[in-house]
Amino acid sequence: MGFVDGQLFPYLKGFKQRADNANTIEYKIGEIFSEIKNKIQRGYSLRDALEKVDSLRFRSQQEKHELSHLYEAKIKKNG
Repeated sequence: MGFVDGQLFPYLKGFKQRADNANTIEYKIGEIFSEIKNKIQRGYSLRDALEKVDSLRFRSQQEKHELSHLYEAKIKKNG
């Protein structure tokens, strides 16, 4: 958890400052991580979440569409 909070999130947040312009993926990643905080308090919970994400496949348009739909539904639900 120390690595995630102390190194990983700050590194990803720094993408925004290192990006060439606001239209790059680096800028967008930095913008996202400058607005979020890690709310996972236990390393075991983080490992479980990462294992689930790692099992996701992004090989077909259908899989990408399903993930996009889940993401949009989560955003809508959380307001």
